[in-house]
Amino acid sequence: MNNYRYLESLNLDKVRLLSLQLVNVDRIKTNDIIYIFDEVGAGKTISAGLCIRYLVYQRKPVRILVITAPSVVEQFRDKLYTVLDLTVEEHALNDNLNYEINVINFDYRNIQKQMQQYWDLIIIDEAHEFLNRRAKRYEALSRLTATKVIFMTATPIKGSMKDLDTYPLLGASLLSNSGEQLDELTKRFTNKLKSHIEDKKKLCTEFNPNLCVTRYFKETTRNIEKIEGKMDYQNTPPRRLVPEIWSCPAHKNKNDFLAEMITSLDPHNRYVIFVNRKSHIVEIQKALVENQFVMYSNSDHTQSYTFHSITGDHSDRNSLLKEFSDPYNINYPKVLILTYQIGEQGIDLPAYNYIINYHVSSSPSRIEQRFGRVDRLNSIHQELHTCFLLEETGNDSNTINFDTAVATYVNDFLPLIPSKNSLMTKEIIQRYSKRVDYVIQYYYEMCVMADSDLSLAYNAIMRHRALFESVLILNEDKLHNKDLYKYLIASAFDGDLHPILNFVIDRELDIEDSYEDFKKSIQQEAKKLIDTSVKSKEKLAWWMKNIDLLSDHVFYINDDHMDWIKEYEIEMIDPTEAARNIVESEEYERYSKDIMQPMHKMWLWQKHKGTFEEFYETIFNELTHNEKWFDYLIKDFGHLELIQMFYQLDQNSYSGSLKRLIALLQQIPESEFNDLCGGLNDYIPELPFFKMRNAFRKIVHSYALTKQGNYYRTRFDFDPIGDAFRRIMKNKYTNEMSVDFIETYKHTYPFNFSEFGNRVVASNWLKLLFVYSNKSESVKENFPWRRSLFRVFRTTDCGNPRMYSNDLKYCGHLKKLPKNDSLTSEIISEL
Repeated sequence: MNNYRYLESLNLDKVRLLSLQLVNVDRIKTNDIIYIFDEVGAGKTISAGLCIRYLVYQRKPVRILVITAPSVVEQFRDKLYTVLDLTVEEHALNDNLNYEINVINFDYRNIQKQMQQYWDLIIIDEAHEFLNRRAKRYEALSRLTATKVIFMTATPIKGSMKDLDTYPLLGASLLSNSGEQLDELTKRFTNKLKSHIEDKKKLCTEFNPNLCVTRYFKETTRNIEKIEGKMDYQNTPPRRLVPEIWSCPAHKNKNDFLAEMITSLDPHNRYVIFVNRKSHIVEIQKALVENQFVMYSNSDHTQSYTFHSITGDHSDRNSLLKEFSDPYNINYPKVLILTYQIGEQGIDLPAYNYIINYHVSSSPSRIEQRFGRVDRLNSIHQELHTCFLLEETGNDSNTINFDTAVATYVNDFLPLIPSKNSLMTKEIIQRYSKRVDYVIQYYYEMCVMADSDLSLAYNAIMRHRALFESVLILNEDKLHNKDLYKYLIASAFDGDLHPILNFVIDRELDIEDSYEDFKKSIQQEAKKLIDTSVKSKEKLAWWMKNIDLLSDHVFYINDDHMDWIKEYEIEMIDPTEAARNIVESEEYERYSKDIMQPMHKMWLWQKHKGTFEEFYETIFNELTHNEKWFDYLIKDFGHLELIQMFYQLDQNSYSGSLKRLIALLQQIPESEFNDLCGGLNDYIPELPFFKMRNAFRKIVHSYALTKQGNYYRTRFDFDPIGDAFRRIMKNKYTNEMSVDFIETYKHTYPFNFSEFGNRVVASNWLKLLFVYSNKSESVKENFPWRRSLFRVFRTTDCGNPRMYSNDLKYCGHLKKLPKNDSLTSEIISEL
């Protein structure tokens, strides 16, 4: 079998295939679990899609589940569909492959619905969202069953290095549900991940298909493409500038200050503002209007100072985000305001260069995820900024969150796996050193508050949780508030409830059922943050000394047990050097050479695919009188014989359609035709015509069965064949066919007879209908049909023709035609 067959029908105009992505297919072949920890924007989704295609093209039934963030569901589906040519729905009417792909968001209730299924592959995108082992989504996921698992995240560490133990444990749970012992699997997977991640520099600078984990950065990918001559980005990569604090003076309104800052900077800048409440959007918009901004309109290209907002309530949010992700789109808002729930993960905004944290997360990994929205391979800007809008008074929840993020970073985030500095500067360290005692005191007060009567806060949360959980989920990927935290954020709380509720929401604590557990979880979290803040004080001197070395470089410390008194040497990784090291390695050269031949065939196939599509469309439309040609239209094999025969004919010896078909194929240069011949039997069934044909077959089958799938229908109050044809004309693969093919049937009923010499000939649509509805088909597919569906559709119980308004025109003399072995006569006999 061709190991690269899963690549051969890809459209190379839509996807750039890189060895760093393709090698993940080899990893999933040899490992039960793989970890794709590549940087934001480095191509993780394409890597996962290629793994899916590999499994699908093994020609056996496969079931694949993708779990991702709510804001990413539509984007993931779109990439699988438009870029990788994979249909994401149950019982896809797309081709002769037997697979099912489900893409769901990570709400625990959506995951619970998958428990009765067995999955050949589960892909967990934004895997850092499952690090809390007490969360309902973790518990729900751990009860699923899979053969293979892929974890994908750019920020595998959310709180400490202990997070790396969670992924093997969760993966072992998924695999152990199929029978193997959990403890043994966990130990084996944990040891394997730790051993493969041990040499941190090699993880980023070498090409090793045997590793179960990857940690590549965008600059490395970019430089590999540049070395190989595949580069089409701007020559100079965008530079991540150090984080900035925008400190709003006490006497100023925060929203007015924000608007003034934006208008005072370079007019070519584009800004993404993250908020957590819709009320904040209204306030920001009002301030922008007062500074001469106008609401964005996609039909008005005359205004440069425009703003737009997108929340989970916008029905068109996915199409808008897709539109704004195009770096070549000349009309997009200068200021884009997003609720962090829908914009923090998975979306691409390469036309923007400023991230403004109006709402500040207390998690460093979330801050990095937000910056990743603009830090893309195809960014059109030279400089990228991340800003934190804080109040000068320093006692608001955003400032506390920022200080907490700094404390977590200082204490736990010195990268033991290679990372970039997305948060720390000398000024921020100096500022934090002055505020750390205030932060410690704040969390002491939270502990005291947790010891007091919290019944008002608890009852408010329980009341809103009941409302939240009563929401009818009709379509999980369109549900707006995916988590209780986000539902609470949208609710209005006043007075003394604010501090404790803000704490619960910002830290995303588990909402316990019992009042005592609720208080206990707040106390435990507050004590943990006190401990983190206290420990961070002793490490500030080290950070202050080394911060200038870090800048925006990729760096790590080569010691798993950090002793802050020692003088550790910081290891840096140069992306250009890493790319050169990878490309020049023997393993990379061998791997690239292995895929060179199938890639060459793919290029030839893309070049001539339209010719072969036209060839088969012409046979279908024009050569209805010869059953020999029709036989090739219903087969998935033998096409090489047909193509070679036409290619070798002398076109001057023929006329009409046959001459045109011969001339069409002979346009292909002989050397390229010969190179293609070895794969034509695999390529031809991937043409839109054949995928359309298979979809029509499945549609015809669907009319034979009731919803219960166990009875065939004998009575219809509509035209099932005409309805089947209308459905196929709306099928996505039909839309990929030529305009001429579609136009041919726009105003002509396709199921008809015509006279050819002294014979009455059925149309090819009618022949297809007969083939896919006869008794032999019911035996092949194990359907409960007792006779030809064609007979059921078109005759009464007595065998007389049933008449519909657009039914076949019945001609009595048809039955008098002599029988022979032709398919046409079989159809006439059935009639």
